[in-house]
Amino acid sequence: MKILFLFIFTINTYAYFDLSFNASGRTYPSAGGEIGLESGYNQLLWGEGNPKNPLYGFIRPVIKLSSSGVINTAEGRLEFYPVSFLGFVKKYQTVKSDYDQFSFYDCDDVNCKGLIKRDSTIMKLALGAFGVIALGELEFSQNTYDVDKENQPMAEFRFAMLADSKDDDFYRSRYVFAIKHKSGLIGVASEYAKFSNSKQSYNMDLLIYTHTADRSNYTFGIGQFYSTHVAQGLIGVFQMKTNFMKSLALF
Repeated sequence: MKILFLFIFTINTYAYFDLSFNASGRTYPSAGGEIGLESGYNQLLWGEGNPKNPLYGFIRPVIKLSSSGVINTAEGRLEFYPVSFLGFVKKYQTVKSDYDQFSFYDCDDVNCKGLIKRDSTIMKLALGAFGVIALGELEFSQNTYDVDKENQPMAEFRFAMLADSKDDDFYRSRYVFAIKHKSGLIGVASEYAKFSNSKQSYNMDLLIYTHTADRSNYTFGIGQFYSTHVAQGLIGVFQMKTNFMKSLALF
């Protein structure tokens, strides 16, 4: 009994909350952005939890809220990292759109307003050596939609695609290859996604530059955006994250 109590007490001494602010924006297929808050509970399972030594594991339940004003998102995740550079995530996300003025949709023929519900499973991997970083992420999501016009497709505006408004499975992959510089990274990033029922797909390829200052990380990117629904175009993206209380997650 004493050993069990000591074990529980030891784990609890390595548990803490994190809190961060996020902002992002893009220029194509139309200019837009959103802000958000994220908080997680970091439970160290083994190791020291020191980013300089990646040999540790942890569990992190997360709540994230974000908004563009007319599109609002609530998200819950359970992240499990058996080791800090390999993660498995279960994510539940609800997106509510009250916007019907998208320049790349005819909202008379498409459900621009409505509720998107995602049930996602994600695997993440990060590798690095000699100043070179490689990141990979795979996601499978079962999506359902609550819309007014069930005979019309759903606007998946994040990817500028159309989905089956009843339900549509979703596959996404993302890769980053970068080199460290004095205050961040410089490299390339690529993201691909496809819906199972509508058969629509999306691709974005970027040159990226990141800069870290104090508690904040800034990412700037420029490249090409293409989907089945919109023509290929030049895109600029921006992301910012400020850690008020930092998590154990490395990426």
